[in-house]
Amino acid sequence: FGLAENVRLCVGVERLDYTKGILDRLNALDELLTLYPEWIGKVAFLQIAAPSRGTLPAYQQLYEECVRHAEDINQRHGREGYTPVVLVTEHHSQAQVYEIYRAADVCMVTSL
Repeated sequence: FGLAENVRLCVGVERLDYTKGILDRLNALDELLTLYPEWIGKVAFLQIAAPSRGTLPAYQQLYEECVRHAEDINQRHGREGYTPVVLVTEHHSQAQVYEIYRAADVCMVTSL
C-alpha cells in the first residue's frame, strides 16, 4: 500500500457498514495526529472496507463520508511520502486479509 517500513500500521478489516465504527476510527486517528503531531509520519491506518449494500442511500452516504474524511486527514496530516489513511473499499480474499493482519502492528475492532 505504499507505506514506509518504519511506519506503524493500524488495520481495520470489515464491511463498509455504519455499525463498524469506521468513522470513529478515522476521528481517533485525526485526534491522535492533532494532539500528538510527533506521530505524523510514524503511524498509518489501513481500513479495508468491503462494499456492502451500496445501492442503499444510507450506505452510499457512509461511503462518501468515509472518503471525504480520509482525504481531509491525508491533506492536513500527510507529507510527501507519507499518507496517514489508506482507505480501500474493495473485497479481499482471505489470504490477502491474513497477509494484511501479519503486516499490522495494531488490529482495530470498534463495532458500535
